[in-house]
Amino acid sequence: MNDPNKPLSEYSIEDLAAELARRRSGRGPTTLSEMELEAESLKGDIGSASIEMRLGRLTPEDSRPKPCPRCGRRVRVKAANRERTIRTLSGEHRLVRNYHYCEACQFGFYPRDHLLDLPEQGSFGGGLTEIHLGRSWRSTRGCAAG
Repeated sequence: MNDPNKPLSEYSIEDLAAELARRRSGRGPTTLSEMELEAESLKGDIGSASIEMRLGRLTPEDSRPKPCPRCGRRVRVKAANRERTIRTLSGEHRLVRNYHYCEACQFGFYPRDHLLDLPEQGSFGGGLTEIHLGRSWRSTRGCAAG
């Protein structure tokens, strides 16, 4: 990882993990708690880089009409390259996607959001959504949140 101009998304996860371990090897945690905290921090860094790399590898959406999820009609792009910030277990990430609006059933949708299984609204994505919903459900049932 000697090229400062090379984006992180072009490195493998193994390269990133090795670089992070190399940078942290000089500190040398001495207690088990310090070792655990360092390992958790490393997991977060690798997770974030991994998600960024995978989002960066998504092919740009084309401008071809897509089927409406409600009625099936092919719908043109109404607004291209709309940005969305999502919060995941590994941190905040941004993605760009196209917005389609079906005049027939008056329904707007983002095919990329559907592909990534993102909720229609809100900023939680992936596992963070499941954790948040699980805690909400447990709190309404009088159970301890976990």
